[in-house]
Amino acid sequence: MHKPEHPEADHPVISGHIDALNRGDLQQILETFTHDAEFTSPAGKATGTGELADLLGPTLVGPRARMQVLSIRPISSADGDRVVAHVRRIVRLADGDQVIANHEVDLVLTFTLDGELISRCHTELLDPGR
Repeated sequence: MHKPEHPEADHPVISGHIDALNRGDLQQILETFTHDAEFTSPAGKATGTGELADLLGPTLVGPRARMQVLSIRPISSADGDRVVAHVRRIVRLADGDQVIANHEVDLVLTFTLDGELISRCHTELLDPGR
């Protein structure tokens, strides 16, 4: 399972989700969400695991991004338990052992949890000027 750079900021639900993303395991990714989960990101919006599969499935073929967890911060709110994760999305294209292109972008993922499942995930690009 993927561990953040700061182990004290680990969260088992979010770490499991990130691990499934990094392995490209669509079924396991979907199992981290409630059946009616809401997902928003710069790539689009989805409600429910069917729409989520349609949105995320194509991103898991070909060169795939890896998520490096920089921090995870649980917070409580009136809507339920929330977790804010700062992650670095890394895409590397390689020809054998030689990296020919590298792209990194920092994201803030805000998760709302329903027990051990994600009921809402909002993803936004982190302004590099912050």
